[in-house]
Amino acid sequence: MTHPTDQAPWHEEVARELHTNGVHTKCPPDCQARWDASGTDAAPVAPAPVAPSRRKPLLIAAGVLVAGLATAATLLLTSGPTMHPLTIDVALLDADSGCSGGAGGYSDIGPGQPVTVKDENGKILASTVLPDTGGGSFGCVWTMHVVVPDNAQQYGVEMGRRGTVTFSHDKLVADHWKAELSIGGN
Repeated sequence: MTHPTDQAPWHEEVARELHTNGVHTKCPPDCQARWDASGTDAAPVAPAPVAPSRRKPLLIAAGVLVAGLATAATLLLTSGPTMHPLTIDVALLDADSGCSGGAGGYSDIGPGQPVTVKDENGKILASTVLPDTGGGSFGCVWTMHVVVPDNAQQYGVEMGRRGTVTFSHDKLVADHWKAELSIGGN
């Protein structure tokens, strides 16, 4: 008689029955170790096959997405309008006032006064303040420098509550991107 392990295919039920009935003299050592005294299969269970990882393709996709977004952001930031320096001169023409601030009806004008530049739609393009120092012998002239996009049709320069002075794009180009404002001196 041949042992079931010598036959193909292997039949576990027959092997278990032979082992349980004590007929295991011809079992190879791995057969004897496989079955316990009650005929229960004691062989280690092979682990279930592991599904291919989905993590690697997701990481690759995330990397491609991040690179694409970075490229798009760079293109958007670098493909905008050209920026141009704008010089703003504000002259306070009043004999009683100086560069430390205005007097009388001009007392709201002085260093730290907000100055904004807006486009024709009211969008703020740049902002600054009147500087601590200025020049001039009759009142004061403060000079500020800001950077604005060069694609607006109009540029409105506003100082505090004093209203807005509007300059066309062509006027600023002709004046070498210099906006001059004056208050007082009537």
